[in-house]
Amino acid sequence: MVILNPQFIIIHHSVTDGSYQTGLNIIKRQEQNFGKNSVTNSYHFMLTIEGHIISWKPENLMIGHCGVDGYSYSNEPCNANSLGICFLGNFEKENVPEIQFQAGLMLIKGLVKKYNIKDIVGHRDVINTECPGQNLYKRIPEIKKEVFKMPLEKWEEEVIKFAHQKGWIKDLDLHLSKSKEPFTRAETLATLMNFYNTFEKEMLTKIVIEILKDLANKLEV
Repeated sequence: MVILNPQFIIIHHSVTDGSYQTGLNIIKRQEQNFGKNSVTNSYHFMLTIEGHIISWKPENLMIGHCGVDGYSYSNEPCNANSLGICFLGNFEKENVPEIQFQAGLMLIKGLVKKYNIKDIVGHRDVINTECPGQNLYKRIPEIKKEVFKMPLEKWEEEVIKFAHQKGWIKDLDLHLSKSKEPFTRAETLATLMNFYNTFEKEMLTKIVIEILKDLANKLEV
């Protein structure tokens, strides 16, 4: 089955050692068990602890990597709408080597750009499993932050600077650097509170000015 438009990347770990040879052995064992052209229990890519990328199955091929076949148009990640990337190693017990992490980041950036991927998830987000291990899973937000980082558009910068000028937000540099990130409830309420306080002061100033003008007119009379 052809994946016309993958929407997700699903990250796995192999629960083995992370060497290049282990990656080749995984391919060999899969072919022996299921046949050379089988897509059962396979990945599109594997990443070794040395930072090598093993390209296994074609990117346009639906493969059995996440346990849920689903449909290509589904809003939930499944085999039919996702690319499977396996970091070789056991990351329930070990930390991800930085050279391997950076190689994965480079690969994922390219795939996100190529296919306009909308999300990156761990295997455990799809089915009940520990995969890709807690030490890799906790770094997925880091991957997403880096991969989906977008340049600030001019209108966004102008809006943020205007809000800062009005006193609605306090730290200009912080808000410029986090402009693509969503607000928490507390941040939203803090901004509204700043807006209210600023508005209240402006209204009070206008009222005082009007009173003074009125008083001045009466004194002239």
